[in-house]
Amino acid sequence: MKPIPLASLLALLAAAPSPAHAEFRSFEGPVSAASNYIHYSEGYIVTPGYVDISNLVFASADDGNKGGYVPSERDWGNEIEYDGDDDVDIFDDDGTDDEVRRRLDGEEEDVDAAIASGSTFVDIVLFHEPSECANTRLGCDWTELGVGANDGVGNLRWCCSGDAAALGLCKGGPKQQGRLIVDPDKFEGQHRFLGVPSTGDWKRSVKFGMFDLKDNGKDRGSGAGKYVLVVSNCNEISGRNLTVSGQYIWKSSHGYLPGNLFGEMYFFSFLTICYALLLAYYGLKMSIHRDEMIPIQKWMLVTIGIGLLEVFFKAGDLWVWNVDGDRFWFSLYTGVVVGVCKRAISRCLVVMLCLGWGVTCDDLGDKLKKIITLGVAY
Repeated sequence: MKPIPLASLLALLAAAPSPAHAEFRSFEGPVSAASNYIHYSEGYIVTPGYVDISNLVFASADDGNKGGYVPSERDWGNEIEYDGDDDVDIFDDDGTDDEVRRRLDGEEEDVDAAIASGSTFVDIVLFHEPSECANTRLGCDWTELGVGANDGVGNLRWCCSGDAAALGLCKGGPKQQGRLIVDPDKFEGQHRFLGVPSTGDWKRSVKFGMFDLKDNGKDRGSGAGKYVLVVSNCNEISGRNLTVSGQYIWKSSHGYLPGNLFGEMYFFSFLTICYALLLAYYGLKMSIHRDEMIPIQKWMLVTIGIGLLEVFFKAGDLWVWNVDGDRFWFSLYTGVVVGVCKRAISRCLVVMLCLGWGVTCDDLGDKLKKIITLGVAY
């Protein structure tokens, strides 16, 4: 079973927005303890670039399990007390659990005790989808990329919970119970996690939340292309329900514009120049031959002028998006409105030509008012 079709069925449960908004993305909502779905966000990045989740704040949404393990205050290695400070350290390795554990300076036993006790863990992974499957209709099978697992007969599991262990899908033993299934033999992405105490109010952000993406075309897990960010809270038996709030960043080498739209910005810029040249040439010719000018030529000139405004505002919208990371509402909506006006006038112009205006007749009479009315209605 492919994970993409299943994920599409769970889209309403994902709190992360689609990549069409902006590369400063908001993540607001619950991250409930559940093993049957995950939260994910997709984006196209031109490397070198990064995904930064340091400003996402995870917080407890319940009182927890009072009979569970209560860890003492300490540095978990990849989480910090949220104090409003956005400065973070850069995590410059692949962020696996073992490497984070080595950073705990002798606290392995505490972490193992927390895992064995069944306290909540939020797993966060970022991985690259190879173009061979990302550009197909069905998309990539995430289990082949090391996220989730299936038994080959249709049983797909994201988490090592419930019957996943009985199906032989959990390879990490007891320590993987209640965690996202990540196959170390296949997974070539980056992994972070947060440990959540079993009781008490809790609020943390990911300290090493910078996923640095290098430009290495030989490595399947890197290079330009489509990336997927997955957030899971798998321990539905004794885990805690959480909430998340804040923004996270997707940034390519050229700026904040999604990598698959970067060429579109240059395309609209090129069209702006073409429209400007066409408008100047057509206007000059009309001025030179003003004595032979017919009314429909004015409609053509207006259509070209509106087309120039449309591509100008669209190019400007993408340029601002690329530089600032947010879309400028004026250029965005002006481009949309002007584009609708251009299409309405273009359709009216086609009807006028089909009725013979400027070819077989000099005037459309009452028909012109009807055409204009239909154009306004469009």
